[in-house]
Amino acid sequence: MLKDLLSNRLFIGALGLFILFVTGLLYLQYVDKQTQEEITRTEEAVKQLEASQQQNGDASRNATLGGHSDGDEPHETASEKPLADSVTSDETANRLTPDEEDELYLLYETEGFKREKLSQKQLLHLSRVWDMVL
Repeated sequence: MLKDLLSNRLFIGALGLFILFVTGLLYLQYVDKQTQEEITRTEEAVKQLEASQQQNGDASRNATLGGHSDGDEPHETASEKPLADSVTSDETANRLTPDEEDELYLLYETEGFKREKLSQKQLLHLSRVWDMVL
């Protein structure tokens, strides 16, 4: 009976496909596990980098703004205000809409940065983006 089953081409083909399917599933699980580990390592590295940049930024910001720090906790001076508090209604009126942002970046990609072709509103947007990068 086993000899008859093994000589059947349909059975052998189905068995081969089954083995291929199971092997593929095991490989996908392995790759997913490796990817998750890589993501975890990358997120940890980013957190460490951000922490070191924040410590370096806090030290230089306190030096330039005249603040002082007790250990790891910097203190704000009167001249230092959080960014959210310093946004006025005039600045919110000067914000670009998503369509205007798309238009600005399309212009930048096609023609490059040409200050004379940009409006004041677009220049303000670019300066805010540049401030966030720094």
